[in-house]
Formats: sequence, C-alpha cells, structure tokens
Amino acid sequence: MELFRKPLDNARHWVIFVAVLAMLMQPSSAGAIGESVHIPIAMAADAGYLYPTIVALTSLFETAAESTRYAVTIMVPGNFKMEHANKILELLRTYERHSITFVNMGDAFETAYMDRPWGVPVTSPVYYRLLLPQVLAEEPKCIWIDGDTVTLQDLQRMYFIDMDKYDIAGAPSLTFRSQSLTSSEFEGSELLRAYGIDPSRWICSGVMLMNLEKMREDGCVQKFLDCMDKYPTLLHVQDESVLNVCCPFIRALPLKYGMFNCWPDLRALRFWTVGLLAPDELEQNGTEEEAPAIVHYACKQKPWLGVVAHDDLWWRFVEMTPHPDEIKAWVALKTEGRPRRRTLRMPTTW
Repeated sequence: MELFRKPLDNARHWVIFVAVLAMLMQPSSAGAIGESVHIPIAMAADAGYLYPTIVALTSLFETAAESTRYAVTIMVPGNFKMEHANKILELLRTYERHSITFVNMGDAFETAYMDRPWGVPVTSPVYYRLLLPQVLAEEPKCIWIDGDTVTLQDLQRMYFIDMDKYDIAGAPSLTFRSQSLTSSEFEGSELLRAYGIDPSRWICSGVMLMNLEKMREDGCVQKFLDCMDKYPTLLHVQDESVLNVCCPFIRALPLKYGMFNCWPDLRALRFWTVGLLAPDELEQNGTEEEAPAIVHYACKQKPWLGVVAHDDLWWRFVEMTPHPDEIKAWVALKTEGRPRRRTLRMPTTW
C-alpha cells in the first residue's frame, strides 16, 4: 500500500513526497478498553544506518510496558530500498502490538550543509526531524530518537512530561554548555551570535520530546528553512543548530532521557553539571539518582565502529534482533583491523 501526499508547501526547493511503504500490525487491545497508551516515535534512517536502527528499535520494543503501543514513523531518503524496509519490518513478527510506517522523503536536504568539525560524517536524514510538524500533521506530540541509541525503560513517563509551554525538550548538551559563547572551540558560536542566543540553554537533538502542535502554531518549520537559507555554512551541528537557534521555547529533559554513553553514571554527572543547569532545569531534572532510560552513542562513540563505553548494552540488543549474524558481519567489515569487545556483559556501573 502506498499513500502519496502533495509536496510540503514550506519545503521550497526541497521537493518532498510522502510515501507510506508499510503500516503493519496496528495495536490490538491488551486488556480492558482504555489501557493501551499510544506513543508516536519518529526516527530517520538511510542504508548506512539500517542495522543501528534495527538495534535501536529492538531495544525500544523490548523495554516497552505491556500497555505501551509505539507507533514508529521512519523517514527515509528516496533511494531507500524495499529490502531494507522489510528487514526492519521483521521486528513486528516478535513485537506485533507496535507499528512501523516509512515516509519517503525523496531528495530532501541533499544539498544542505553536511560538514562537522569533529569528523563524524552525516547525511541528509539528519535534517528530516525539522519537518516533523508537517510530516506528522495529525499528531500533537512525538518522541524523536536517533538510530545510535538504546532504550532501557518504557517511555510513557517521558511522553507525558508537561510540554504546554514548550516547542521541544531534550537532554542538556553539557559539552556545549561548558564552553563560552566567545570561545573559538565552540563550533556554534558564530551562528548563535548572529541570532543573539547564549549556548547555556543548548539541548541535544538526539532524543527529544516534540510538541508538534505548538511547533505548528509557532511556525517553526518556516523558521528552520529561513535559518538554513540565511546561514547555510554555520550549521556546525546541522539540525541541532537549527533547533536550538529557532525554537523559541525549549525545555531541558531529565538527563536520564538521552544519557551519553561516555558519561560514567548519573551520580558523577550531577556532581559537575550543577553549574551548567539553570535553577528551573535543576528542578526538572530532580534530585534522585535514576538509571538511564535512553543511552545515546553520540559523536564517534559508536559500538559498530570499535570499543566504546557501555557498548555491552548495544551488543545485548543485537542478539535480540532478527538479524544478529548479519549485524555482526557488518560490524566486522567496518572494524576490520581494529579491536572491538566481543563479550555480552552488562556494565557494572548501571
């Protein structure tokens, strides 16, 4: 089944056709009427992120509460093959109460700025999240999750965080906040100075709670495209730069929802981040020490590129996917000549 919509009006010279390649196994009742909780999840993937996306989804589905029904939308470029989509859809044979929909984004953002100072290659899907208020036009909210993550807890608590006053919410990007606006080491400083914004409220876009209804009211998509047109070479963190600069109302999520794998644990993290969080953000993050709900293998810290902190979590979910041997062979090709951890141990610090 395919459903084609008209190109998004605000996409300008990026022509975008939306094609639903599959929406299978719609949620069925898990008990009494009203017990199921519908949670929209948005992601993006291309052929290079096929296997990480499968691992990320496996962790998401595996840790879902019985009442949770994840409705996953995956935005893909026009050259994404049906065989790749089918590999992802095989997850629904095991996790049948959830659903997966693919959205064909065509050649959207192919000419956008792709360089990153720290040498991590990016492709056009990194920008797709900027169009979510239009792509998910019927949804009031959604959770965005990057493909380089593993989910360790059910996300109902995250989804129902109060977002009435905010466009987006994300875990504080502590690396950016620790740098001065005038520091030459802060890659986004020139763009932020152009907009008159201080980085002390910067959030990471890898895991977000998005108030799509408010973003539509605030005209965020148009602001995103205007920013990309005006400062095409200043977007050093691509979509994250645009979101932090253009969204007028941003909230910090508790750190557990987007914990970088390079952070040792929340106790140590709180010790040195107190000065990087505003008073209201400290209150939002709470005082209790909680285990991470989502671990983000950010920047170069990818388990499929070598040994990284807490890669055991990622490999644990590899074994639960429909394609563990394929994924291991794929990683072996990518890490040829470089050592990587082969055991499946849970980290002792979490």
